[in-house]
Amino acid sequence: MVPVPALVDQCLKETCIYLDGKWQTEFFSYLACMIQYGYCSARKADTGKAKVEIRLISSNPDINWNDCDLIPYLDPKTKYGRGVQHPSITPLLCTASFIDKFKSVDANVRLVAHEEVKRLPLKTTSLFGFLYSFKDYQTGKFYPGFLRGYLLVHLWQSILVKPTAALELSEAIGRDGGNAVRDGINTVTIESIAYIACQVFFMLTTHNTWSHTVGGFNLFSFYCNIITIFKAGPSKWQEDTLDWWNREVLQPANSIGDEPEEGSDMALALAQAAAEATEAEAAATAEANVAAANPTPSDPAHGTQAA
Repeated sequence: MVPVPALVDQCLKETCIYLDGKWQTEFFSYLACMIQYGYCSARKADTGKAKVEIRLISSNPDINWNDCDLIPYLDPKTKYGRGVQHPSITPLLCTASFIDKFKSVDANVRLVAHEEVKRLPLKTTSLFGFLYSFKDYQTGKFYPGFLRGYLLVHLWQSILVKPTAALELSEAIGRDGGNAVRDGINTVTIESIAYIACQVFFMLTTHNTWSHTVGGFNLFSFYCNIITIFKAGPSKWQEDTLDWWNREVLQPANSIGDEPEEGSDMALALAQAAAEATEAEAAATAEANVAAANPTPSDPAHGTQAA
């Protein structure tokens, strides 16, 4: 039998004690400490995972240019060298209005944008580049591509599913179904997306100690602002966004065996296999018909023997 931790054991005992119509004060203090400790431990574990997944940046398809000679290595073991000053992180911490410039194939345009962005303050009211899918972003429009950023999606998988779900970039390969299965996570919510957005922001900065305010940036305000913007968006967009997220990061049990999405690699592969099988069957039938129409002299069915 697994022993009950002393704190939990004390809380359970205190629940059975009721005096003068009031719960004992000690119980509430124990309970508050237990909840706070659990929250801090879980958040700390998530932040540790996020710190390591800085290497996801190198596989980000939104940043498709090759500036390898200019971009310093990002060490997953330390936060030294991170921040908006780093050429790979600048397009992720830029505001939405700079995305077009960082999509440019012209290195000079990107360099000028980098210099502009690194002089700007980081504000909780900003919609940062990491929140967006650059290919879906539309100039002057805030909702297309919003909340579909590569880092956002893959860090959600790494933290809330398991590290191997984020393109198997972590060594922590588990044998279970991951946190999503263990914790009963069966759908994506805007609250979970906003939480991961805060983890992405912290991951990209040089700060080592988590707090509500990181270098003057209030993470809780940022979290609330993302939720506010999402809920202010068109209802159809909200629905489509969460549907897309669920398809991207979770595999609902009842979806296994369903018809693949039209145009997907799986759908095209199955169509090709079916076409080739039909061709092979037709060829075999034709060959059999030719053989039946032109029997060989040794064919017993025609009563002849080869000389």
